[in-house]
Amino acid sequence: MTKIRVFLLFGVVCLFSSNAWALTGGEIYKGCYAAAQDNFNYDSLPLGEEVYVGHCLGLITGFAEMIRLYEGTKAPPVACIPKDVTISMLLDDVVNFLDQNRAHWDMKATVLILIALKNNYLCRS
Repeated sequence: MTKIRVFLLFGVVCLFSSNAWALTGGEIYKGCYAAAQDNFNYDSLPLGEEVYVGHCLGLITGFAEMIRLYEGTKAPPVACIPKDVTISMLLDDVVNFLDQNRAHWDMKATVLILIALKNNYLCRS
């Protein structure tokens, strides 16, 4: 029952933060890159940039939780993220993926983040 509640909560959050779904790879990179810095501090961000950080961290966390919720179900896995992998580690993976795929920054951020997670956490049989 808890998994269902979390999934529904994630869905509601997504509905109310719908402009995150419209961001491009280039836009989300700004926020992800800023959040991945060792000396990251919200107060040091230029005005308006904190929104991109929030969207980046929210999308990564949301997708990771959704992927983990589906583990053990009959649905085919999108990715297999080990339980010991932290959001900080996922953030670094997404930043590296986006940095290496700048030619695709015009694509939707949601698609690029999912591809980054899938590529970095392939399911092994």
